[in-house]
Amino acid sequence: MKTSIKGLRWKSSSEHKNGSSQQCLLTLLSMACYLHAMESSYMVRKSRQTLIWLGATQQRLVTRINRALKGAELPYAQFVVLTHLASLPGRAWTVTDLASALETGQPGVSKILRRLTTKGLVMIDSDPEDRRLKRHRLTAAGETAHGEAFRRIAPEAENIFAGWEEDDIDALHTLLYKLKSSLGDAGR
Repeated sequence: MKTSIKGLRWKSSSEHKNGSSQQCLLTLLSMACYLHAMESSYMVRKSRQTLIWLGATQQRLVTRINRALKGAELPYAQFVVLTHLASLPGRAWTVTDLASALETGQPGVSKILRRLTTKGLVMIDSDPEDRRLKRHRLTAAGETAHGEAFRRIAPEAENIFAGWEEDDIDALHTLLYKLKSSLGDAGR
């Protein structure tokens, strides 16, 4: 009788001339464990390398976006908040909700919102059910500033992806969405 595990084959003791089937099984199980450990080690190395590359990529993107936004007098942190507010235009956000969605601290979000409000890009409304709550949303000027910011960033995006095949961009898009989704579910 012949048996296989992950493509490996061995013979039963009646077919094996020099040794027992138990010894053969132990050897194959050891090999399988070794291969699994190598596979895990490979995955750990690749995962670590991927995380390092993602961090380096994020830093380089922030630097390029800041450079592109310099003339708009809209730092990256303010751009991120505007982008989030623009992504759900009908919603007015509390500082707590926005900080939670951006996975950052309330004091930092409050400071950014104050600056955006001073610039006239965000307006604050009192919650009709609880006057203590303040809700933030984009103004028309905020929508315009957000659109202008994206127009400034567009050439940078074109430079980044120049020479890429459409299939490569689609594959990256799919994988980044998968990563974003798994990060969104992690720890919640």
